[in-house]
Order: sequence, then C-alpha cells, then structure tokens
Amino acid sequence: MTKKIILIVILIVFIISLIGASKFINNYSKNNMLNDSNENISLSDEITNNTSILEDKSGEQNIIEGEVKMVKLTSKNFEEEALKSEKTVLIDFYADWCGPCQMMSPIIEKIAEENKDIIVGKINVDEEENLAVRYNVMSIPTFIVIKNGEEVNRIVGAVSKSEIEEIIK
Repeated sequence: MTKKIILIVILIVFIISLIGASKFINNYSKNNMLNDSNENISLSDEITNNTSILEDKSGEQNIIEGEVKMVKLTSKNFEEEALKSEKTVLIDFYADWCGPCQMMSPIIEKIAEENKDIIVGKINVDEEENLAVRYNVMSIPTFIVIKNGEEVNRIVGAVSKSEIEEIIK
C-alpha cells in the first residue's frame, strides 16, 4: 500500500513539474517572439550589410536595398503601400513560427532583388489578423499579387520561385 502511495506522489510531482516546465517554455517562446517581432520582420538575419532601413510617414519601417523595396505591411500602411501603389505588389502572408514561410523567405527576397519593378510586402498574420481575414488567407504562406489596387493573382503554400514569378506577370 505504501509503495502505491509513494508511486502516486512521485507521479503527481512529475506531472506538476511537466506543467511548470511547459508554462516556462511557453512564456520563454512568447517573450522571444515579442523580441523577434520588434526586429524588422524575420528578414533581419538575412539582409545584407548594404541594406538601409527607412521610415515612411506612418512610422513603419521599410527595407530598401538599392532599388529593391520590401515593406512590412500593416493596417496603418497597407492602403498607401499596396493598394495605391503604381507598381505591382507581391504580398507574402507569413508567420514567424511557420516552417514553410521561413523556407520561402529567401526565395521572396531573391524575387525582390531580381524584379526591381515590383514591391514586395510582408504581412505577419499573427500581428495583422484583420488583413489576413480581409484577403481570406486560410493557409500560410499565401502570396497575393495586387495591381492597381486589386488582387489579380494568388498562390498558396511553399512553391517554386518560377511559380511565384508566373503569378507576378
């Protein structure tokens, strides 16, 4: 009988330890995600030293590299940067925790470098849920092309560079 009681107590202590560790890990992850979101999207690790960061009228940070323009789109700057743009806009709906989104990030940067006649915007769906809902983004990554303020094309998932280039045309 005492062996069973000791075993139950040990099991309870173990379960409580797991719950505590889980809460610690969740809080640690949330704090790191908050720190990461203060950096300019998740591109900061991948942008070269030639990059300068400029602020637009709304205070949002835009990443400018030569003629390449990558913009962190938010509710505040979306209309000005995407809908009113005279250039074609490729929007990448992503999340920092999304593996396929991270896999696509270098491809999107390469497209921005090679297509100086477009603007590449990135929307973090965790931070800008209203924009994701507005464009019916159900899966990430989702890539939407906007021309003259209207959606003209879209592609969902981890796709090849050529597939993204095809929807831009």
